[in-house]
Amino acid sequence: MASSRKKSKATPARTAGAPRTPPRSPKSTAARLEEIVASTGSTPASAKVSAQVTHAVLGTEGQNLRKKYQQRLNNEMVGHWVQVKKRDFMTDHVPGDEPSEEELAELKSVCFDKKVFKGNDESKMYTIFCKGAKKALDLCPESGDKLVAKNTSRYPDQNNDDEGGKHRPDVVLYPAEKTVQDRYTFTTKELKKIAAKEKQAREKAHGGHTSTQQELSRIDAEERKKYLARTAWGWASLIVEFKAANSAGQPFSTSVSPDEWLSNAESSAEARGQIADYAATVLRYQPRCFCFMIVISGCSARLLRWDRCGAIVSEPFDFVEDPELLMTFLYKYGRMSQAQRGYDPTVQEATPAEIKTMKDWKKKAVKTKRMSKYHAQCFEAAMGEAWPIYKVIVPKEDVVCDASLRPKDAGDLEKSHQEHEIYIRLWQNGVRYIARPVSGGDVRSSRDSDDSVQRTLTQKYIKAADPKSEAVGRVHYRLICDQVYRPLETYKNAFQMIEVLYCAITAHKDAWEKAYVLHRDISVGNVLLEDYIDEKGKPQVRGILNDWDMAKLRIELGGKPTQASRSGTWQFMSALLLKYPDQKQHEVADDMESFVHLINWLVLKWHKHEFSGQTRRLFDHVNDVYDAFSRYDKFDVGGENKLKQMKCKDAPFELVETPVLATLTEELAKLCHEHHNAIEPDVKRMKQERQRKNVQNPVVQTPEGEAIDDKYDGPLASEPYREEYVARIKARSRQALELTSPSRRVLDDHEELSTIFLFTLREHLSSRNKDDKGEDQFKPFTDSFIGIHTRYGSFKRKPGNHGPENDAPSSKRAKGSATYA
Repeated sequence: MASSRKKSKATPARTAGAPRTPPRSPKSTAARLEEIVASTGSTPASAKVSAQVTHAVLGTEGQNLRKKYQQRLNNEMVGHWVQVKKRDFMTDHVPGDEPSEEELAELKSVCFDKKVFKGNDESKMYTIFCKGAKKALDLCPESGDKLVAKNTSRYPDQNNDDEGGKHRPDVVLYPAEKTVQDRYTFTTKELKKIAAKEKQAREKAHGGHTSTQQELSRIDAEERKKYLARTAWGWASLIVEFKAANSAGQPFSTSVSPDEWLSNAESSAEARGQIADYAATVLRYQPRCFCFMIVISGCSARLLRWDRCGAIVSEPFDFVEDPELLMTFLYKYGRMSQAQRGYDPTVQEATPAEIKTMKDWKKKAVKTKRMSKYHAQCFEAAMGEAWPIYKVIVPKEDVVCDASLRPKDAGDLEKSHQEHEIYIRLWQNGVRYIARPVSGGDVRSSRDSDDSVQRTLTQKYIKAADPKSEAVGRVHYRLICDQVYRPLETYKNAFQMIEVLYCAITAHKDAWEKAYVLHRDISVGNVLLEDYIDEKGKPQVRGILNDWDMAKLRIELGGKPTQASRSGTWQFMSALLLKYPDQKQHEVADDMESFVHLINWLVLKWHKHEFSGQTRRLFDHVNDVYDAFSRYDKFDVGGENKLKQMKCKDAPFELVETPVLATLTEELAKLCHEHHNAIEPDVKRMKQERQRKNVQNPVVQTPEGEAIDDKYDGPLASEPYREEYVARIKARSRQALELTSPSRRVLDDHEELSTIFLFTLREHLSSRNKDDKGEDQFKPFTDSFIGIHTRYGSFKRKPGNHGPENDAPSSKRAKGSATYA
């Protein structure tokens, strides 16, 4: 967890025109939609494992990979578990009236079969638990948010191709309302198929002969069918995980000792990683501040409350011998409001009328060509029926007005600043190629109280148990920008990719030189595409540098890192930030190098090169250069092969049939080589410092074809073309610099890097319309490995990251937009 704020972003879409902040006066929904059209051109659309693997080649599919992933999740959770007394858990976290004497007698009458819960087959526990939970949940009023318990152990979420969606919790508590039931219940036809398969299995098990045992199996199957359901992550209210009594993989021991309740056994670590994965999936796919969970190990149970800081875990209790505590928890949970269950009260399910208004507006916008094809596809994906459709309530005081974005002399912000404040600073100082904020601020559960800011709670319990703990609380922060941009990877060809990245470099340059802000997270997800119409009426595409939540002011830079968690996306961080995370300060040069890694990564994924068609070689190369890491002290370290690339004056691979990219990668390699030669003394000092601590841890090009025009008239035509830097590029190509002058720190500013981009574009004008972008070459790994959802990682499919420009976003829901970053 790299920062102390949860960031939630939503961006209405537009196609062209200058953005304008909507006025604050209240209007009808239809009128507001029309107003947004007029002002924005479109409509509202809907390592640390978390820091290394969103784009990583090595996924989680398969037993061995899954175990490693779970072990890493457990490692990330070290220091984020805290055990409390079971009665304290109920008092502090489970609000509501106690059951009446009559209700309590009903709850205590529930019998959980000791023979089953002491047995070896955990699958037999599910139906018994569901039957017991039904007694508690049936005592809840029909008018409330009533719940039902379902056995989901065998059937994954069909509306989810993400790795988390493929997992199947043992039991889930779902909303009982009829409008939601079809999301998780089976049709009669599906149940008949399930019954037929089970009948075949029974006959096979009993030799095809009817017997008393077979008849009992049939009756048991009929009972199970009542509670059978599929996993539906969008509606999962509470997860229940079971472990057989003799299973080696118990997440927690039965001991309450602070030194013993978290077992060091590998199987226990994997089990804790598993339940952490379940909690993360719930928090990711739903508008949640926190969520509850029950973990059952044989006859013992623990109650858990998860938030983005960690998990509060009750002491174990024997629910078979005495079911009162478990049944009281289920009784009170069933009567809780959605906010008490952890749902964000500022995010509410849209009504059918509101959904209809949005869909009607979309039809009109498409018909009148006020919505681009891409935005129409995004709209369809967001408004699909497979997932809940929400509306977000934003208080008017969080709206960013036009006046605050006008140029003025901006003083230094306080050290604790929010992303919308950074955006305001950037706009005030004339930074180009950035998004425009509509609103931003800490999220409050109630607009009537300043004390209702949504904060994590776990850190308070961790610090009470261990005053030396470094656990940091999180605050839910929401930023809304003026439109939805296209993902970087939807660029048309290499030429357009270079144009777009030049825009992003320009935004970075403006931010540093005009507003004294350093971005610190250059990555494939943070450069976006904006379609617009230029002054001549010609469609153009420009780049947008997005996500400034990791940014720092110049006055904040300079100190040594104090936390093991570093800003940035692993694959694109500079070699020295990865190699010496305990010493290296984040500088402009690190972000400049990140642009180089981003280019090389995109080329490897989408264009022809020496590894094309050689799956194993490509996998090894990308994994070794961009994903590899090891542990040093409390840090993850990497970058060894990146550093070797940076020190080499040759491009890291040979391009095939793409001269424009060959020029770019070759010139960038020479630039990085010169810079790393110049900083070699600094690298030696860091190496000596580590040694002193003595802490160890573990292609042939083809002709471009006939030129179309000798004049560049693209979106960057007005950019200054610095001939002195062009001369240096040409001199460097002749190796003259090595002979006549010492190496310079050429990545400490933006001039030579940006000039290389313009030089490449002007030298290869004939590539403007060349179809040189191929298929996704990482896809073979996506098909065989399921990427891990984290802040960092290379082979990972995400809805919205598509190759061809006209690809529709997936109808399956991407990870939740509300995340703690």
